[in-house]
Amino acid sequence: MFNVYATIGNAGYGNLNDQKWDSSFTYFKKAVEVRDYYNGKNLGGTIPTDTAMVFYAGYAAQQAGKKDDAFDLLKKAADLQFKTEPALYVVLAQQYEERGDNANWLGTIEKAKGLFPADKRFNDMEMLYYSKTGKTDDLLSMLEKKVGENPSDFNLVLDYAIRLDNVANPRDEKGNDIAKPANYDALMNKAEEAYKKALALKADDATANFQLGALYFNRAVASNKELNALTSKEQTGPKAKELQTKVQGLMDQALPFFEKADAGFTAMGSNLEASDKRTFESALYALQKIYAIKNMSDKVEVVKKKLESL
Repeated sequence: MFNVYATIGNAGYGNLNDQKWDSSFTYFKKAVEVRDYYNGKNLGGTIPTDTAMVFYAGYAAQQAGKKDDAFDLLKKAADLQFKTEPALYVVLAQQYEERGDNANWLGTIEKAKGLFPADKRFNDMEMLYYSKTGKTDDLLSMLEKKVGENPSDFNLVLDYAIRLDNVANPRDEKGNDIAKPANYDALMNKAEEAYKKALALKADDATANFQLGALYFNRAVASNKELNALTSKEQTGPKAKELQTKVQGLMDQALPFFEKADAGFTAMGSNLEASDKRTFESALYALQKIYAIKNMSDKVEVVKKKLESL
């Protein structure tokens, strides 16, 4: 019976790998039936619960559009403390969101943040929760209080800075920029100050250096858009000159932080997490742009090779 269970379970995994979601889910369900049948016969042994199979059955059900089945299985996998796949908590949080269960939506995100601190998706999901429930100010107040109580906690200070930055630069669920809040400048100034505090605690941290570099770079991009929107007559006037100087200054401010981020991520080598790799890629694209503007063609080529290797 154990061999039958294992064979059917392996068929579920095989279909999962082939993205045959319906048949994968069916096989996993049959394997559980075999396990439950055997365990119910009191034959002096049991087939243990395979936590991974519970998760993958739920994942296959989700992909197959069987949301209720998926929900039950994913909840069970979370209760069984399955810690291998962050996707469990991504999908489960989305299910709670769709069901309007705000308490479990936030609780799932917070649990995931504790289990997978390097996965930036859960920070984004938390921001989405506070934004959709109209509690963004509550989140920032809570974090500000925590930072005040723990000023030497690098991760906390950096997290606070990133949240301020994200609130100042909101995006929709597809990642597109939306209207800036009325207190944009105040939020950005606070974020800049918090990034600097984080770097005072850990000067070589690649992510913190990237984030502060990106803050200056994104401001430069915004000023450049404003410059390009001027009429041909205005392009030669004092406003254009002011914007050109501002863009140049912000790019110069961003450059050393992107270079430190590059050095930090490069030093990680094969230990780069997937989320770090995405941040590294963003840093390299920004560096490539700044070097191109400064006509530093040799450095553009170095960055281009790094991007290709990623």
